[in-house]
Parts: sequence; structure tokens; C-alpha cells
Amino acid sequence: MTIFVVSIFIVGAVVAAIYLIGFTPGEV
Repeated sequence: MTIFVVSIFIVGAVVAAIYLIGFTPGEV
């Protein structure tokens, strides 16, 4: 896995966590 793929995975995981918690993107 390249750094690019890892960063995309991390960003996706963070966004998914934010949606699951109930916050809207941009508040963090």
C-alpha cells in the first residue's frame, strides 16, 4: 500500500466516524 492509498483510507475512516458519531463535516 502506498502513502496515497493509506491517506485515502484514513480520511475515509475519519469521515465515516464523524457521520457515525452524528457530527457534520466541517465542525472539526
